[in-house]
Amino acid sequence: AAKQMEELPYYHNFWNQGHDRVYEFAERLSNFIPREVGKVAFTSGGSDANDTAVKVAWYYSNTQGATQKKKVIARGKAYHGVTAVAASLSGLPGLHKSFGGTADAADMPLPGFLHLTCPHQYRSAHLGEGEEDFALRLASELEDTIHREGPDTIAAMIAEPLMGAGGVMPPPRTYFREVQKVLKRHNILLIADEVVCGFGRLGHDVGCEAYGIEPDIMTFAKGITSSYVPMGAVALSPHVADAVAHGSGGSLFGHGYTFGGHPVACAVAIECLNIYQDQGIKANTRARADELLSGMLSVCRDCWMVGEVRGK
Repeated sequence: AAKQMEELPYYHNFWNQGHDRVYEFAERLSNFIPREVGKVAFTSGGSDANDTAVKVAWYYSNTQGATQKKKVIARGKAYHGVTAVAASLSGLPGLHKSFGGTADAADMPLPGFLHLTCPHQYRSAHLGEGEEDFALRLASELEDTIHREGPDTIAAMIAEPLMGAGGVMPPPRTYFREVQKVLKRHNILLIADEVVCGFGRLGHDVGCEAYGIEPDIMTFAKGITSSYVPMGAVALSPHVADAVAHGSGGSLFGHGYTFGGHPVACAVAIECLNIYQDQGIKANTRARADELLSGMLSVCRDCWMVGEVRGK
């Protein structure tokens, strides 16, 4: 960070301009993500990364001639940030109830943001319902919601691979497989919120790898700079990036942030990638996770106060 501040403390990334560090990190991040990436964009943090993802999903719908396809599906207990859009995505009542409105006409979440059952089997499964049946029921709930609202009105669904702030809840093993079948059937984009799970936290480069998720858009923050410097990112799959590029008709894409792709943040992010890769962070996470989970199970197995021990 200090070296970069001496070299170039700030430069913007508007109007097709940029700087060496943002170009370098864009390439490094694209190569780091274990899926083909069309374009990456940078933000100041996770909330505005998720805002950006929603705006891109809206823009994508417009390029497909589906101008009514603007609703976004999320899950109960999910956390996606605290800006107006990100808080509307979040399924935590505490982020909504203090911002005016009435029980019949609340100001938050904003219109067009829908919430499904939290995929936490311990709390949400029916009596005697197994893991796979629970996943199938949640996929049916998604299907029913799409039909109720109209497939031509829903642009995207957003999901954390493993829910973080809502309670650190791993999904049922077949959950994302079934959910993705439904989304693909109705041409609905999947946004993976990797703000918590990305950069080795689940023992993979991105959390999507742990659950077989193939998203159209991915968002990042926190681990991107190990949180030493504020930064976020949005990665678009090639078909979404191409649609945005063609939809703009060669003009500028009307979205960006003053501090998105800040040279100091990019320099720190590049060094973080070096550390993650050179020090075997993924392998260490997997090893320590197994030890921690087995230890917790051993300690809590006979404790009447503990209803569930969960982890990945």
